[in-house]
Formats: sequence, structure tokens, C-alpha cells
Amino acid sequence: MEIKIVTGEKKLSILLVEDNGMFLNIAEEMLKGHKVIAAETAQKGVDAYKKENPDITFLDIALPDGNGHDILKKIKTMNEDAYVVMMTASRLKDDVLKSMGEGAEGYITKPFSEGMVKQCIKEYHEYKQKKSNAV
Repeated sequence: MEIKIVTGEKKLSILLVEDNGMFLNIAEEMLKGHKVIAAETAQKGVDAYKKENPDITFLDIALPDGNGHDILKKIKTMNEDAYVVMMTASRLKDDVLKSMGEGAEGYITKPFSEGMVKQCIKEYHEYKQKKSNAV
């Protein structure tokens, strides 16, 4: 599947890097109204990030062609201020700590709810507000 773009009315652009079609469809539905860029592989995710420079990236840890932690590092090398939320079915504390230690701003576990996704977006807005106040 190629990278596809679903455009809504709001201004946030959100990159979803997720290989599970069901989770991808659910997340796209939850994010209606935003510009959603979907990528099903690590490489397509990196390429989409370079091209789109999204506001938020939701990044699966386990992808068929790579590890989400490695992609996180690549994204942070491209843009140290990138806002990345890791997604996984794992609830292991070590996975959470590793993600946060590598620069992820958030971590959600699958299956995730619309409330969890909205909370991530709220936290993104708070993060941007703090950064703009610090300048």
C-alpha cells in the first residue's frame, strides 16, 4: 500500500506509522478532521515524515521492516522538536521507559480509545504552548 493522505478541515497534520490495517483504520476514523498521513512500513514512515513534517507522529514500535525505536531516532535526528507518540500492544514498563528515554513525548497502548488519542492531541497543544511561552 502506498502512503495515503486523508485530509480534513483542521490544521494539525498527523502521521500514523502502523502496519496493522485495522488499527490504522480505527485511528484514521478517530482523527477525522485532521490531515492524516498513513504509512504501513518503517521506510514509508520515514519518507512521509521527511516530506510532510507532521505536527504529531503516532509510531508503532513493531513494524515489518524496522523497529519503531530506530525510526524515532531518525525522526529526532531530522527534527529534535518532533512530537512523537509511540504505539504498541506491549504494556511492559521497560518499553515505556525506553521510548521516553529516546525522546518520545507520549506512549499509548493498543487497543487505544478515542479518549487516549484526544488526550495525546491535547498534550501536544500544551507542549506547543509551553514552547512558545519559553521563547
